[in-house]
Amino acid sequence: MKTSTGPAADTLIGTIQKNRAAEVRVKLGAYKGHDLIDVRVWAAPYNGNGKGNVPTREGVSLSLAKLPELIRVLQAAWAEAIARGLADDA
Repeated sequence: MKTSTGPAADTLIGTIQKNRAAEVRVKLGAYKGHDLIDVRVWAAPYNGNGKGNVPTREGVSLSLAKLPELIRVLQAAWAEAIARGLADDA
């Protein structure tokens, strides 16, 4: 598998607000020569120091090769939520 070492090796793809104090960030990155997709909760530090959010242990990093499978599973979860009447088909 090809690995990224250039400027795109650590790229924020998007952010979803989780609640008033935390957000979920989706990022492409690399670690020890492996390309990864990282979906992680970022929140204000517990000690109150600093002006921005910091990454928490809540989240998952997967090999980028697993991204299509993750997308399929999330789409299945969305379809099931619609089928159960838990979400609108929007």
